Amino acid sequence: MNDNINLIHKQVNQDKNGAKNIFYYRVLAIVIVLLTFLSSSALLYLKTQSPLPRLQAQENQLLVNLQSRQNSFIKYSILSDKVDSIAGILSTRLLLNVYIDTIEQQLPGDVGINQIDISSGVITLHTASTSIGSLNDFFNHLIDLINQKKMFSSIIIDSFALQSDGSYVALLRIFL
Repeated sequence: MNDNINLIHKQVNQDKNGAKNIFYYRVLAIVIVLLTFLSSSALLYLKTQSPLPRLQAQENQLLVNLQSRQNSFIKYSILSDKVDSIAGILSTRLLLNVYIDTIEQQLPGDVGINQIDISSGVITLHTASTSIGSLNDFFNHLIDLINQKKMFSSIIIDSFALQSDGSYVALLRIFL
């Protein structure tokens, strides 16, 4: 029965324990809020001071530079291939100016070339002169070049005629 009499005292003890618990909960809540504030502040500071955005900007800049250099390399490669192709073509083609210069060097002063046709290793000349001796000298010079195997392999005189004005014309085929 004695327990029933002290009902007020128990309630005072419970109120004291409850007040202590509320105080501890308040302190715990303040500590949690402070920890949250400090961790959020630290994360914000780390994020603003992080090199990640600068690294991403550098990465993007390097990618742009790499892309432009890759385009330059592709252009260089294409140009290099074209130059190599042109060099190959130039090295395999006949140097016709050398042949024409050699023929012109053999021409006497009064022999002229009216027409030159060049096709598939054959030079066709239409020549004219007022002197048959000059034409003969020209033919002999060409034959000497053939005999020396300097430039030409053979020569054919397709036609030789005297014109009504007294000039001589000849049609020659010179084989390279």
